[in-house]
Amino acid sequence: MNTVKVVEADDHTIGVCHELILTSLGDDVVPGAIGKAFSREESLPGALQDIFGKPVDIVVFGYTHEAMVETHQRVLFVNPGNPGLVKQNMRLGTVAILEITPESRAARIIELAALDA
Repeated sequence: MNTVKVVEADDHTIGVCHELILTSLGDDVVPGAIGKAFSREESLPGALQDIFGKPVDIVVFGYTHEAMVETHQRVLFVNPGNPGLVKQNMRLGTVAILEITPESRAARIIELAALDA
């Protein structure tokens, strides 16, 4: 079972789950896929409300382990990637930093190997 959580912070509602399953896409939520799967007429916020039980403006998820930061239909999607065992290789991977204030939200991916130098 895929557990979902909703966190309220600094006037943002953040949906958190491991596996994000979208009706139009399944669980293959990788960079670029959401924009291709959801037309402007199809309500992505509505699909997310079905998952999280309330409207969210930020979604943090994992499962695919492919790092991404994208915004679609005013929702910020963040997948931090994987800090290690990238594609089953013993090397440093990625994490994400989410910065929020009541007026803004931003996320960035950190390449851990770049910090190792």
